[in-house]
Amino acid sequence: MNFFQKKTTLTQNIAFMALLAAIDTVFSALATLVPFSDLLVVLFLPLVSALAGCYLSNKYLPIYVVSSIALCLIVSCYDLGAVLFYVIPAILSGALYGFLIDKRIPISLTVFVVALLETGLNYLMFNLVEVIYQVDMIDSMKSILGLS
Repeated sequence: MNFFQKKTTLTQNIAFMALLAAIDTVFSALATLVPFSDLLVVLFLPLVSALAGCYLSNKYLPIYVVSSIALCLIVSCYDLGAVLFYVIPAILSGALYGFLIDKRIPISLTVFVVALLETGLNYLMFNLVEVIYQVDMIDSMKSILGLS
């Protein structure tokens, strides 16, 4: 099986999904166990997911995304902050980027759509932080910048 080609058979797709989900899980465990390794997750995990978006058949991409997120949540359940704020956005943005590249969407539009996804996830996470930790992130940022 050639690694960098479109997967056509069921076996190739399942094996490729399992390999990439295992890599995602290792990065997730690394992010929760090693201090300051979140930068590695933010840089390299979208690349792994972009491979999935490029080389998996389209009907298997949602299965990969859901299973990879579920595995990362299970492996790193003791530190949900790292999974929610670093791993899940990296998997989603990488998979969307790879999917749009595979569909031959112009790169400017691809980057714009992925940036919109990241912005939406950031706003969602602001609300999630407020619900879980009872901290208003907007007021916190204003006080850090001296605007409150």
